[in-house]
Amino acid sequence: MESLLSVRGLTKSFKGNQVLCGIGFDVIPGEVLCILGPNGAGKSTTINILTATLAADKGEIRFGGKPITGNLRAYKKQLGIVPQDIAPVVVGRPVYVIYLSHGNSIAKTLYI
Repeated sequence: MESLLSVRGLTKSFKGNQVLCGIGFDVIPGEVLCILGPNGAGKSTTINILTATLAADKGEIRFGGKPITGNLRAYKKQLGIVPQDIAPVVVGRPVYVIYLSHGNSIAKTLYI
């Protein structure tokens, strides 16, 4: 099955401190992806890059097989996010919930 979301080689640094170092993963329709880690691990940075609110230094994100940089407006129309401060609590911690739709139906949910 083709990936709905494909991430390759994401890197991001802030003031010389590398936060992301070559992150990559694929999400297929119907799959749930969890990104877990301690404070400072790069979870929020990854979410901000996935939602196109922050640019990666390097790497590529593909949605539906196409690079998101080709049409950010169309990508963002298919994306929804529930911010951490109003998201549900799972195992005593709030989580980000990202909904990716492909066509007219919700094809993927990411709990971060």
